[in-house]
Amino acid sequence: KSFQVTLKPDYLLTAYQVLLENEFKAENIYILESDGKENEMYPIDGSASGDNFEALFGYLRRKIDQRDLLFVFVTDHGARTAVKDSSSRRMETVCHLEISKNRLIADHEFASYFDGVNPKTGVLFFDHCYSGGFAEKACRNRFIAMSSTQKDRKAYSDGGLFSGITAGRCFMTAFRQRGKSDANYDGKGSIKEAYDYRCGNFAEIKKRSQPPVIMADSLDASKVFLY
Repeated sequence: KSFQVTLKPDYLLTAYQVLLENEFKAENIYILESDGKENEMYPIDGSASGDNFEALFGYLRRKIDQRDLLFVFVTDHGARTAVKDSSSRRMETVCHLEISKNRLIADHEFASYFDGVNPKTGVLFFDHCYSGGFAEKACRNRFIAMSSTQKDRKAYSDGGLFSGITAGRCFMTAFRQRGKSDANYDGKGSIKEAYDYRCGNFAEIKKRSQPPVIMADSLDASKVFLY
């Protein structure tokens, strides 16, 4: 099992602990965090730079095979810009992930990191503004892609834009709230159950101001489990 994450420090500890609690081995958890500075709460493998993304996914291409589950959780600030398509000369909207003050990664660029990565199952969660564009571009065979909101919407925290709990954090904690999130009481936590739990317990989604996204080409999210 493998996991790669780009997170703000206050959310990273929760995600890291949840994965360990659900039998992900520490040596198979890879963390790229904004500035890459080490801390005592969780291990950092490097800064969230384009070069490090390419290096990490290059390594995962060699390591992962069709027996593995790859879980990728991404969050930071998102942006949206209009660019001219070089072939059609039409303006199109591109969603971006802001990994530093001077570096944006476009949705199609990030999706290209998964080229040649072939796990048994891939689970992707994008937790930032306009993250639906990333889910749309990254979804492919044997992958389930989710996002906190649609490609033309901002993502909020309960309590406001910069405070409270995010939809992604709510999704992760579903795997701790087993008595509440295990909807069919079978003792197993599926991706769909966690997704539904997040939708039912996150205020901005319930108010319909932040419509979530879940996409899968060939997988049934109710039959993919984290515990």
